[in-house]
Amino acid sequence: MRPFEQLTHRGQVLRLRRLAESALPDYGLAGARLSLIAHEFNTTFRVDVPIPASDDHHYVSGRYLLRIHQRDHHDPRLARQQVIESELAWLAALHTETEIAVPLPVRTTNGTAVLVAELPGVGQRFCSVLRWLDGRIKFGRATPHHLYLTGALMAQLHNHAAAWRIPPDFARVRWDWHAFFGDIAPYAGLGVQHAWKALPPTYHPTFAQVVEPLRRTMDALGDGPETFGLIHADLHLDNVLFAQGEARPIDFDDCGFSHWVYDMAVTLWLYRIKADWPAYRDAFFAGYATHRRVPDDQLRYLDLFIAVRETAMALWVAATAHTNPGLGVDLEAELALNQQAVERLIHTTGYHGNGASE
Repeated sequence: MRPFEQLTHRGQVLRLRRLAESALPDYGLAGARLSLIAHEFNTTFRVDVPIPASDDHHYVSGRYLLRIHQRDHHDPRLARQQVIESELAWLAALHTETEIAVPLPVRTTNGTAVLVAELPGVGQRFCSVLRWLDGRIKFGRATPHHLYLTGALMAQLHNHAAAWRIPPDFARVRWDWHAFFGDIAPYAGLGVQHAWKALPPTYHPTFAQVVEPLRRTMDALGDGPETFGLIHADLHLDNVLFAQGEARPIDFDDCGFSHWVYDMAVTLWLYRIKADWPAYRDAFFAGYATHRRVPDDQLRYLDLFIAVRETAMALWVAATAHTNPGLGVDLEAELALNQQAVERLIHTTGYHGNGASE
């Protein structure tokens, strides 16, 4: 039997489908229909089973998301199963303690949150299942009103995180300077230094300008509860569903500890270079203010954190093109967009690699 890593994309999916099928009975979903969603990092399947209508209008009746988690993710110092269980613990707490509609974890028939599944030719993998949240993604078609709803959603997430008594065994990545640029968090399987080497040299001067300013800014902000806490960390509008007049978050795979303003930067990142940026920005913060005070004293760093997001995406794209050439990443086109955005942010804010502008 060929090693899993040597299989084609299709060959890997076929084996992982068999593993997913073997996991379904543990969730009481034997015989359900599986449909591949993505095989990139996590491998995800839609699970459909004919059952009576759900009594919870937040979820699609008889539909679930099954995730086969990638082996390595973010901080390699943390135990992988514990990291996944911690994500599911926050989702369960949000479901129980707030009015936010979130993907609800489904426990196995043995009561565990994470299933350890194993199949010859695949090895041991961690699996989890979530209820399928109802709603539509508006990415690419979002209006300022969608940003308003997303701002309100983020404020509620921040409120819960700030008040939640985090379990003692909770383990999620800390999105600090070391995670971005200190060779802790891997980029598509490469450490930060190797990701920089995968980045064509012509782009280094631009992206390198955010490295030291981020260190100084994070040190200045500190990690007190007024600036720092548990965040979604990937709440751009491809990870937000809209239904019944509200925003609903999905894909908590990157959730961890960082500055509140970084969470905001991720949501606003793709709108920063648009001509109508002020309308999107103002709508987002107006929505946020309906549930939580806008941290105006921290917003002076918003553009820096957006530049950090652009730089992280550039490193991720370069690493992905290096480690997974079969994905067909258009490296030059992607990096040119990242570079243009960072140069504009540096020009308008005056960071220039020397620390936060005054």
